[in-house]
Amino acid sequence: MSVRRLALYAFCLAVAVFILAPIVIVIGTSFSASPIYEFPPRQLSLRWYENMREVPGLWSAFVLSVEIAVLSTVAAVVLGTAAAFALVRGNVPLREPLTLFLISPLMLPGIIIGIALLMAFRSIGFGSAFWGVVFGHIVITTPYALRTVLASLQLFQFNQLEAAATLGAGPATALIRVLLPQIMPGIVAGALFAFVTSFDNYAVTMFLADARALTLPIRIINYTETSPDPTVSAIATLLFLMSVAALFIGDRMVGLKKLSGVE
Repeated sequence: MSVRRLALYAFCLAVAVFILAPIVIVIGTSFSASPIYEFPPRQLSLRWYENMREVPGLWSAFVLSVEIAVLSTVAAVVLGTAAAFALVRGNVPLREPLTLFLISPLMLPGIIIGIALLMAFRSIGFGSAFWGVVFGHIVITTPYALRTVLASLQLFQFNQLEAAATLGAGPATALIRVLLPQIMPGIVAGALFAFVTSFDNYAVTMFLADARALTLPIRIINYTETSPDPTVSAIATLLFLMSVAALFIGDRMVGLKKLSGVE
């Protein structure tokens, strides 16, 4: 084995350790019997998973976060797919600047987006915290769906739609049976990114939520300020398992290689 290849393997291993080490530490502390964060745990216990029932408003915050994430993900996929199709097939002037504008929320700090939306909602008298958070999450999640679907459409051979038309397929049939299956990996990937981004968001949500619309990240932050114990590690471990389950579902639906764009 050459020195260059050995150095490459060592670098990849170091990156993997750097990424996975915090996750391992969080999972380890969640099973510790100590009332403080202790890794490695000296004694194993499930007390912090049981203590999750004592966190005020945790379940309602989880349900609220799921509702907001589902609504924003559906809207982001619809808007992102429509925008991507228009950018690829439509006669859109200034296509490149417009694309950059549509994905600009990815490059802006969440605090700036949150403050801007808060000021905009107040200026028009919009007072619904729930729908304000949903709209804010649509703003920050739509670029993920747009980017992944746009990448899939740029690889799609649109002459297939013309071939389908010559075989008697109508426009709607061609889109559903020819186009949609081939760009589905991009749609699923965008939906996964959008859901996780919405579910975990704190920077935008903290400006738009009120006492009746506190999402899970805000509940967790509030809990750590009053009770800094490994219960948060237990919650984080379950959320990590949810992410793994989402990847597994994506793999079963379209395959991880297609989701990552390898194929």
